[in-house]
Amino acid sequence: MKSRYKELVERDNMRKSDVERKALFHIIAGNAELYKHVDDIYNFDDHTIKLNVFKKAWMTSGSRGLLKLAFNLYNGSQKNSTYESFVYLDKASTFLALEAITIRFVR
Repeated sequence: MKSRYKELVERDNMRKSDVERKALFHIIAGNAELYKHVDDIYNFDDHTIKLNVFKKAWMTSGSRGLLKLAFNLYNGSQKNSTYESFVYLDKASTFLALEAITIRFVR
C-alpha cells in the first residue's frame, strides 16, 4: 500500500500540503481494483479526476462506494450519503475509508 501511494504521489508531483489528493490517493492505493484502474480514475497530466469512470464495466458496488467517497473528499463531487458510501464496503475497505476521512479532515 505505501509503495503504491508513494508512486501515485510522485506520478502526480503532488504538494505535501494537498490533503484532498492525499485522501484520494490513499483510497486508490489501498484498493487493488481501483489501483489497477488508476488511469481510468485520474488524469496525471491535467491533475484531475475523471467523472466518467463510474460507467466502466469493471466497477463493483464496493469500488463505486469507495471512489464516490474519494471524489467527495477530493473536491465535494459525487454527493452521496454516508450510507451510500459505506453500505457495500467490507471491513478492510471501511477502515480504508475512515483513514482517508482522517487524512482529509484531521491531519
